[in-house]
Amino acid sequence: KSGRLEGNQTLLGGNLQNDGGYVSGRSTQLPFPAVPDVPRTPSVTVSPFEWYARAVRDFMGALFNIALAVIAAVGVLALAPRQARQAETVMRENALVSGGLGALTLFAVPVIAVVLAITICLIPASLFAAVLLLGAILLGWSAASRVVGERVMQAVNRTDWTLLGQTAAGALCLAVLGAIPLFGWLVTFAASAVGVGAVVLTRFGTQPYPSPAPAAVSPAGTAPVPVDEPIDPQI
Repeated sequence: KSGRLEGNQTLLGGNLQNDGGYVSGRSTQLPFPAVPDVPRTPSVTVSPFEWYARAVRDFMGALFNIALAVIAAVGVLALAPRQARQAETVMRENALVSGGLGALTLFAVPVIAVVLAITICLIPASLFAAVLLLGAILLGWSAASRVVGERVMQAVNRTDWTLLGQTAAGALCLAVLGAIPLFGWLVTFAASAVGVGAVVLTRFGTQPYPSPAPAAVSPAGTAPVPVDEPIDPQI
């Protein structure tokens, strides 16, 4: 009761009780800042109708992608059968080389196209690279579908399928496997990589791989060596 307090006071979260002491200044009381409540995450309730509509939408989207893959493979084979067969041959004989080169192409070409597009004057080159990559993917997809379709034909013991039928069956098989969650993308990427690599190695199916060795040229003025022909005993 004999305390003496001079000057102004500021109290944070408390109050001053004077039991007879001396207080000369002014006392200001400030409350503690209130802690905001943590907002609760609203619970999302999916009705059975919404779940059904979402399932139907996803299913129809998957069917559309499968149909598009089959149409693309068959259409490319119909338009460029010789190029597709050339790439198909390389896929059978050099699958590892084709897959490695195709994976590198699928990663490198988009990066190069983006870098070229940064400079305004090289935008046409970027678009040209994108078009070439799209063409390589379509041609490689058709060749990969043909190879898989032939395996499917052999698995079901059929020998009467046409090239277009084999390609359609292979594209359908690859597209269905690619639609499987988690690892389906790996099937699609592997088939695309092997196909693109074969297309690059054959220069869009225009040249065989490996290139045939050049024929030996005889020096000028040298007569060719005669080759003895077998004698027909009936003569």
